[in-house]
Amino acid sequence: MLLKAPNAQFTAEDVQLDLDYEIPAEKLANGVRLFVLNLPERAMQPFTDCGDDTPHPIFYPNAKLEVMVCDDPFPATAHGPGLAASAASDHYPTIARGTMRLPLNVYTGLVNLNREDFRDDERTTQRMDKGMNWEGQSAWRAMVMKRLGRPHSEYYSSVRGLREDGTIGDGHDINKKPDQDQEKRAEEDVRDAGYGVSARMN
Repeated sequence: MLLKAPNAQFTAEDVQLDLDYEIPAEKLANGVRLFVLNLPERAMQPFTDCGDDTPHPIFYPNAKLEVMVCDDPFPATAHGPGLAASAASDHYPTIARGTMRLPLNVYTGLVNLNREDFRDDERTTQRMDKGMNWEGQSAWRAMVMKRLGRPHSEYYSSVRGLREDGTIGDGHDINKKPDQDQEKRAEEDVRDAGYGVSARMN
């Protein structure tokens, strides 16, 4: 039940329930509530979008979760707040307990769910952990020298003739990853220009 936006979407088909009591047909017709137990969701927030390759900490393929099925005392037309109180509330008489098995094919969609507004949007990404690569160093060097108002001949002062069109005198394209010797020479050029190389973030 999505009660407030921004929120999350958890979708799966062919979910298997193994319960200690069968749910009466009339209760299923009126609607029941299923609570996942022993997972303190509030303590696990905020959830973030981990990407396609990272499983969600609760809703992941083949997960086996302890659950409790309860009566829903509210009609489908009821308005909140207060429609999704704790599972321990007296509002929800327990019908059955058991486990829920998720299929291999699940979908989670998280967009700004309980976002920590005091944090900046910009993040230091993993690719910065080992320092800036050769292409990044070249781009930053060109930008800094241009902002300082240095002439082109000065901020493309490599002994190999780095040109403003993005090529080096030997014809190497800076858009292609250089070999180790080229990376070493590039770091020497940046160091000779008075700039640090491969700074680490602690």
